[in-house]
Amino acid sequence: MILAIETATNVCAAALVSNGKIISELSLNEPHVHSEKLLSLIDELLTTGNSLLTNHQSPITKVVTRVIPDAVAISVGPGSFTGLRIGLSVAKGLCYAWNKPLVPVLTLQALAWNVLSDNFAQENDFVLPMLDARRAEAYVALYQRKGSELVEVRPVGAISVEKIVELLPEHKKVFILGDASTKFRAHLEHLESNIERCIFLPAEQQKCRSAAVGLIGEKLLAQGIVAELASLEPMYVKEFFTTAQTKI
Repeated sequence: MILAIETATNVCAAALVSNGKIISELSLNEPHVHSEKLLSLIDELLTTGNSLLTNHQSPITKVVTRVIPDAVAISVGPGSFTGLRIGLSVAKGLCYAWNKPLVPVLTLQALAWNVLSDNFAQENDFVLPMLDARRAEAYVALYQRKGSELVEVRPVGAISVEKIVELLPEHKKVFILGDASTKFRAHLEHLESNIERCIFLPAEQQKCRSAAVGLIGEKLLAQGIVAELASLEPMYVKEFFTTAQTKI
């Protein structure tokens, strides 16, 4: 069983996944709540998960215990610098305490997984997840469906919204999702081109999900792909900067 954590965007979420199935998932979609809410979400999830797995005790004799997962999967970015740091710090702390492996999952890969889990994309269709990178840019990657997997066609990077159109494969259906998709859609409508083969997912499929992080993490763990706890850092892609006030 894997505990999955997602904090790369405004979504603060955790899930328990086992053998390709979602046991439980809790999610909040509010800005700036990760440091306050993440640990309580995980605590509730582990308590609830244990009761789901061992639902044989009577209500009178039932003792509150928490399930300990076999590994932790963490969404490592790109995304919000603050959210990524909070999620990774919590994940590392839990792995140290439990002596369990940590599995890093690319945020855009997990976001793209929504298209598979909800059966939108067909064989050879493309998936273009995108997250807001500020300053008229977006974090993007391009995947293609092959069987039950998503194969990476273009790795994660930051690109201006105007240039994203250059990534669209010719004469192929492309499923687009993520919090930067609205501004990209507006750009396409302004160009009056490529719109017919671009399919923008409904709002409920646009958000990052911890369950997707867990499902991918389970596959990576089976392949022996785990992180070195001491050296793992978020995938920022862009350098962190802040606008400082200048005294005159």
